[in-house]
Amino acid sequence: MPENAQSDGAGAARKVSPSEAAEEEPAGGEALLSMLVGSIPFGLLAEDEEKRILYANEVFCGVFAQLLHGEKLVGSNRDEALGDAGILFSDPGGFVGLTEEELTERRPVTGNGFPFTDGRVFGCDHVPVFVGDERRGHATGAIGT
Repeated sequence: MPENAQSDGAGAARKVSPSEAAEEEPAGGEALLSMLVGSIPFGLLAEDEEKRILYANEVFCGVFAQLLHGEKLVGSNRDEALGDAGILFSDPGGFVGLTEEELTERRPVTGNGFPFTDGRVFGCDHVPVFVGDERRGHATGAIGT
């Protein structure tokens, strides 16, 4: 029987679409999503509506001179976690303050730049995530130059 086929119980095979396979094996679908997100070549941080960090890749953490570590960030409060990295910014409160403004205004913001004290610039885009009228989270894509 081909790899992407299943028996219907009567001995006949049928093709299984990738989405059906993911539904039947949720852990496999989650593993694939995790692998895809983990291979993104820019920094990515995702948080829920309570500001709990759901995901932070190593590229995002690397922008902060390894003061942050993805595995340690997951589950922590964004303001507290990123507060530790504030010492790297010329304006330590600027990054967190702008994020709060964007969430209040319910709009994505792209092309922000926050100078680090070492001359680099933390470039980032913020995208609030809504389901209907309910804010469900927030994503930040980042690059340090």
